[in-house]
Amino acid sequence: MGVLGDPPHSTICLFGDKERQIEICADPGGGLHASFRDGTGKIVAALGISSDDRVGLSLFDHRTGMRTELGSDFANGEHDITLYHHGKLHWTTKKKLRRKKAA
Repeated sequence: MGVLGDPPHSTICLFGDKERQIEICADPGGGLHASFRDGTGKIVAALGISSDDRVGLSLFDHRTGMRTELGSDFANGEHDITLYHHGKLHWTTKKKLRRKKAA
């Protein structure tokens, strides 16, 4: 249990076997976040809700470079699903930006 960062925010960590941990925190802006870390300290799962109620879930497999992201994009608030394979974008429901053709 502790207070971290600048500006300060509250954090609670639970530690398990093989140095695995769960971290729960409230950020200074009022968001809530929970993350699960493997024995190397890398995040393998994260869930969060921002102060303006944007919710996101991320799952990571660092051995294979696989990552899945579900929920709100914290930049624009749109909901999407994005999959990464070997660390590169594999598939997404995000709308592609269409560029106007030069006249």
